[in-house]
Amino acid sequence: MNQDLLLLSKITSRDKKALSDLYDKYVHYLYNLIHRYITEVHRIEKVIRQLFDCIWKAPQSFSESKPFSKTLTIFCLKIIQKEKACSPFNN
Repeated sequence: MNQDLLLLSKITSRDKKALSDLYDKYVHYLYNLIHRYITEVHRIEKVIRQLFDCIWKAPQSFSESKPFSKTLTIFCLKIIQKEKACSPFNN
């Protein structure tokens, strides 16, 4: 089992440290990804919070057969799309 799937397994067991470890591993990647679509820092942070909230609530949704980073990117892009649709400023 790779490290990401192990962390997701621990998150399923409500291990907050595993969520923190996953966050630390991917936050810089996610920030850079989101910044391509959204420039305001508070909105970028909101998307990251929403994503990790989804991971905490339904970690099994992220343990698909695809590599975790790809699944994470897809979920992130969906949140960005919703965030941009709800914002009066589409940048």
